[in-house]
Amino acid sequence: MSLLEIQGLEVGFDTARGRRQALFGVDLSLKEGEILALVGESGSGKTLTGLSILNLLEPPAVTMAGQIFFRDQDVFRMSEKELLTFRGGQAAMIFQEPMTALNPVFSVGFQIGEVLRTHLGLDRKQTQRRSLELLRRVGIPEPEIRLKQYPFQLSGGMRQRVMIAMALAASPKLLIADEPTTALDVTIQAQILNLIRELNTKDKMAVLLISHDLGIVAQASHRVAIMYAGRIVEMGETAEVLNHPRHPYTIGLLNSLPGVKGRRARLTPIPGQVPSLGEFPTGCPFRDRCSQAKAACENDPPVRQATKKSHWYRCVT
Repeated sequence: MSLLEIQGLEVGFDTARGRRQALFGVDLSLKEGEILALVGESGSGKTLTGLSILNLLEPPAVTMAGQIFFRDQDVFRMSEKELLTFRGGQAAMIFQEPMTALNPVFSVGFQIGEVLRTHLGLDRKQTQRRSLELLRRVGIPEPEIRLKQYPFQLSGGMRQRVMIAMALAASPKLLIADEPTTALDVTIQAQILNLIRELNTKDKMAVLLISHDLGIVAQASHRVAIMYAGRIVEMGETAEVLNHPRHPYTIGLLNSLPGVKGRRARLTPIPGQVPSLGEFPTGCPFRDRCSQAKAACENDPPVRQATKKSHWYRCVT
């Protein structure tokens, strides 16, 4: 049974020129103890999907269709009290921009402690002890000092680690990690990825890993979903998708990576860019950038099965 189930999610934005759709029928499932990577360029809809799971969308964003179930409970039908328990307690999110996610007028210790008091009911001494433990786990030096400091007194990488500590504070069953290693050096990056994998293995914590770094995805995830222009265009076991990609967009992402076996004079970038909101072409959204595009791509692409049953993609070829 899935811990998280997203069915036909459609999200749009109300603008002066009318509603502009951003997510198109997104279907995802995530089991306990599984790491699912959501991969794509900026503007593909990855973060929007993560925010939808926690029912954090605010106007002008609007949910147009679909359902999201967490342990068979519809997230969109949760009361405010149920959402308070759900967010931070059962499910938590590491936001991509820690400077805007952290409150600048409260100390680091107060913000971590608020999570612990709200969801675990810890007293002052227990909160202090647990907060120090969390900061040590995410690699922050001199945690006793950092607890008394404010976000502006920390480096970008350190703020990111505080966000991760807050997300992990109540030991959630679902972690949505939106570019969790942004602004971190490679040593701390490896430490954070190891911590996420440890929690995933020992506590069976499910992880939705939002990233554009295929190296991290290959290292950390069990399955991968490739997203483009608000649609899942390919999905399967990580090794299968990365070793045997079928969708032209997935192939383009892999071809644009630096080679590791020998030298390659030039990379092969994907021409163009992700279309802006409201400017998606009809049919396959990738066809304007695809070297294999044909007349049939003007229609919605069918879902096709790859060699393995769990591996599928949307393409006319």
